[in-house]
Amino acid sequence: MAAAYDDPTERTAALTALASINSFHRARRKLEPQVKVTQGRKRADSVIDPLERGQRQVEKEKIRVSMQMDDRQFQGALVDSQVMYTKDPTKWNYDILIDVIEGPLLNPKRFEEAFMVSKFGRRLLSFFHPLSRQFSDMKATETNTKWIRLGTVLVATLLATESGYRYLREDRLFKQLIDCFTELDQYAGQPSAQPFLTRSRMENTLSVGYFDMLGVLSKHDAGTKLLLDFRFFTRFYHISELNSRDDLIRAMIAHFDYSSFLSTSIGFSYLLEADYIDREMDEWFYERNLQYVVQIELYLDSIFGQSSQENRSLDQVFRTQHSPPHFYGEITKTEGGCSLLREKGHFHEFARFIEEHAEESFDQEILLKLKSVLWAVGNIGVTEGGLAFLEEAGIVEDIVDIAEKSEILSLRGTGFFVLGLISTTVSGSDLLEDFGWVPTTTILGLTTGLCIPDKMDAFAKVRNQVVFPEL
Repeated sequence: MAAAYDDPTERTAALTALASINSFHRARRKLEPQVKVTQGRKRADSVIDPLERGQRQVEKEKIRVSMQMDDRQFQGALVDSQVMYTKDPTKWNYDILIDVIEGPLLNPKRFEEAFMVSKFGRRLLSFFHPLSRQFSDMKATETNTKWIRLGTVLVATLLATESGYRYLREDRLFKQLIDCFTELDQYAGQPSAQPFLTRSRMENTLSVGYFDMLGVLSKHDAGTKLLLDFRFFTRFYHISELNSRDDLIRAMIAHFDYSSFLSTSIGFSYLLEADYIDREMDEWFYERNLQYVVQIELYLDSIFGQSSQENRSLDQVFRTQHSPPHFYGEITKTEGGCSLLREKGHFHEFARFIEEHAEESFDQEILLKLKSVLWAVGNIGVTEGGLAFLEEAGIVEDIVDIAEKSEILSLRGTGFFVLGLISTTVSGSDLLEDFGWVPTTTILGLTTGLCIPDKMDAFAKVRNQVVFPEL
């Protein structure tokens, strides 16, 4: 599904779903007993476990098939979900709901049928309205957390189409929710003596799941616009001053993607003061850099791995597609962010790792980490302030060597795309030209985010038959 639609927002929603599926399987494998194998090293490019790869392909196929429901099948799924026949969620077919939301509802035509023609969509979304006291009054048990997931998937799907976005904007869900936050805002009048979002409700009911849904908004451009238009950020800022509601502050920090916000000086200062940036930076340094590799490779696969792009030029692709945001790339858009990066010493560690392992071709864990470090360095190099780190460390030559000479094709490909990131600034383009790489541009002279070597024959030569791992 990630490569089957022309609308970039639909593609983004699909990639998010696939990345979530992958994260689920990775987390589950961590809980399973590990069996050590002593039969020697695996091929370097078999980084992704065959079982995981198979599971991911099954999930992709499942979503693709559900997207292709005909009229009869789709209407049958709506009926079988039981949503149109009862308001009692315990009688709803949860599995069918997930399949419908993640699949056919991404099709604008199916959305119109479900939300504008039948009462399926209205009843489903009203279940999540705070004042309906359905979702919001459910006890926070392990069994009930599935409804939080349903809510986040529903919001992501609605954001994926223009008609879905408009519906979400006019619906009472976020209108009621901002009213709940306003009850706590000391600057918006006298705070309510009995606010909806009490500490008890946050701890004992699914109301905490509203932060998950708001977090989904923060990950999409359209969703961020909703957050701004409804003035959620203003309420959050005021609520952060409430010493008695650390539970709300923790929820805001834990669930939001602040990269639409982090790249501004004001936003950076606010998040730094809220102690968000230090924690987020450490989380990316130790863990999320690795997760980003999966996300970005799914994104690249959606562009280059399917036949749907055969009739589209690179110019068209890169004008409509936007790669997943990277924390280090956002933080270096401000002077304060660059100063913090220098203070933390993370870039020094990235440069050291690349220098030590640029020629690695066997150890799978090192190769995965090397990819993650390369993506971090490339995203840092997208800005003029971040490019200075690369120049000081003299690390560009190592990245060029990886792109031109690595025996691991997936690693060579990572180097290729990272050089493309570096080429997006004038200074970066000039720097790469010194190493024989030239940026590609659109007909308007804008960089596409890709660059190519002067000596294409040497670049395309493969000494050993090492192939990309399947995604």
